[in-house]
Amino acid sequence: MRIDILTLFPELFDGFIDGDRMRAACVDGDVELRLIDFRTFSTNKHGKVDDAPYGGGAGMVLQVQPIRDALQSIAGYKRATKLIVTPQGQRFDAALAKELRRAEHLIVLCGHYEGFDERIRDLFDREVSIGDFVMTGGELAAMAIVDNIVRHALGSNEKEGHPDA
Repeated sequence: MRIDILTLFPELFDGFIDGDRMRAACVDGDVELRLIDFRTFSTNKHGKVDDAPYGGGAGMVLQVQPIRDALQSIAGYKRATKLIVTPQGQRFDAALAKELRRAEHLIVLCGHYEGFDERIRDLFDREVSIGDFVMTGGELAAMAIVDNIVRHALGSNEKEGHPDA
């Protein structure tokens, strides 16, 4: 399984990737996990990736250009299952986890600020939420989703009938 994570803060994943299970999955070749800092795709000389919402409103939203360019830089992105981590997305549960772990290639976008330029949603297949609450960013939610998918993809759920099955 290949997983690409689009994030503004790849360093937040250091401990996650270095954990025993994830490191073993990557070393064994069961999982290819790549972190892509989409700020590096900004055409702004200061690496800016956010802007005021079109038509006004409070807060800042992620711009489409850096995310679109980062997404298009990923080999096979058109065939991949592409997820946005958002609080209003489809609830991540055992049924969705089972569906997602069948994918050969996942791309996960970690959100920030007040949301996304609406055109970003058109680039992705679905929005996924780990719960009805707000976090500082999508990285922790992405880690929870990826951890669950990788755990199951490796067949580590020993207890039949376990809620995560």
